[in-house]
Amino acid sequence: MRRSKVQRYLLLSTFILFLGCKNEQSPVPRGINPITINLTLPEFNSFVINTSIHITGGASGLGIVVYRYSQNEFKAYDRMCPSTTHQDWIKLINKENSVFMECPECKSRFYLFDGSVIQGPAQFYMSEYSTYYNQTTGILTIGN
Repeated sequence: MRRSKVQRYLLLSTFILFLGCKNEQSPVPRGINPITINLTLPEFNSFVINTSIHITGGASGLGIVVYRYSQNEFKAYDRMCPSTTHQDWIKLINKENSVFMECPECKSRFYLFDGSVIQGPAQFYMSEYSTYYNQTTGILTIGN
């Protein structure tokens, strides 16, 4: 059976398109069980707007950074560096409780407002978790 020129062109185009597509994704694992934090406890009195706390957990096991964006809005990110430039899982650090996280190995820097890369070789945002804050109870829930 002979193929028409159109069929050959479509087959070749599909093959080239398939080879040219990269399905890159962040190396940070996904999926956590919900975590709750009672922010009415005295240990969280200093957790005010534009500050962050580090808690255990996260899909990578390296912990979670929770940033207080406003009185009732929070951002939560896995502390694993999403750069693909190093072999090991590297924990992001937050110097001087700033609004930035930094990878001590590749020197990528991330903005805690939205997890975006602001410097370095990382190609992916920080891996974000959903947050829900119950203003009545003071409970913050972090999940997928």
